[in-house]
Amino acid sequence: MIFEKLFIAKQKFKTIPDTDIEVLLTNLEALSCVDQVSKLLLDHRSQQMHVFNYDSSLFHLIGSDHNKISKEALELFKTTEHDLVLNKYFELINKSFVEKSKEQDKTIYFTIDLLLGKEEEQPTSLRLKILPYLYTHEKKLHITLCIFEPSKHIGKPKLKLHRIKENQVHVYCTTSGRFINEERTLLTANELEILRRSGLGEKEQLISEALDMSLANLKRCKTGLFEKLKVRSISEAIFVAYKQGLL
Repeated sequence: MIFEKLFIAKQKFKTIPDTDIEVLLTNLEALSCVDQVSKLLLDHRSQQMHVFNYDSSLFHLIGSDHNKISKEALELFKTTEHDLVLNKYFELINKSFVEKSKEQDKTIYFTIDLLLGKEEEQPTSLRLKILPYLYTHEKKLHITLCIFEPSKHIGKPKLKLHRIKENQVHVYCTTSGRFINEERTLLTANELEILRRSGLGEKEQLISEALDMSLANLKRCKTGLFEKLKVRSISEAIFVAYKQGLL
C-alpha cells in the first residue's frame, strides 16, 4: 500500500504510551462521521493505519467502505508516475516532521494534489492534507494524519508546504529540489501570452518577436512555465492553463 511509505520506522518509543490510542481512534472516527470527512491515521508506534472514510463526495475515488480504501483506488495511486513521485514526496514530509519534532512544531502541514482519473462527469483529482497530529513527551511523532479532500488539480502531483504562523505557502520545485514561495509559481503576463499565442498555432520565432525577447529567452521562459504547471509539453501547458481558468 502506497501510504505505508508515510510510516516512520526508526523512532524509539517508551514502553508505556502517552496517549490511549483506542480513545483517540474512537474520537477521530466520531468526528469524521459528524463532519463528513475522510481521514487516514498512521500510528508510528504500532506501525498500523486506520481509515475513517465518511466524505461521500470522494466515494467514487476511494470507495464507500468507512474503514478501508478500495483496491481500485490503491491501484490508481500505484501507477508508475504517482508511485515514484509520491514516494519522494512522502520521504520529504517524513524528514520534515522528524526534524520539526524537536520543537513539536504542529504549525506546518503539507498538501499533495494529484489527478487520479480522466472522467468528465465528476471530480477525479484528490488533495492529501498531511499533518503531524500527535507528538509524545519524548518529542517523537506518534500520529500522522492524512485528510482526503476534493481537488481541481490538473497535471503531475504537486507538493506544497503550508506555514501557518507565517501565513505562507511554498511549492516544491522538482528541478531544484527546493521549496519556493508560491507567489513565484504564478504565471507572468509573458508566460500567459506565450500560452495564448502557442494555442493559436504561432511559431516560436513569431512569439519571441512579438514579446521582444530572444529565442533563447523564450525557450527558458517555456521551461519555467512547464515547471510551474507541472507539465512536459506546450500542449499540456495550454490544456492545464485552460482548465485552471487562466486562458
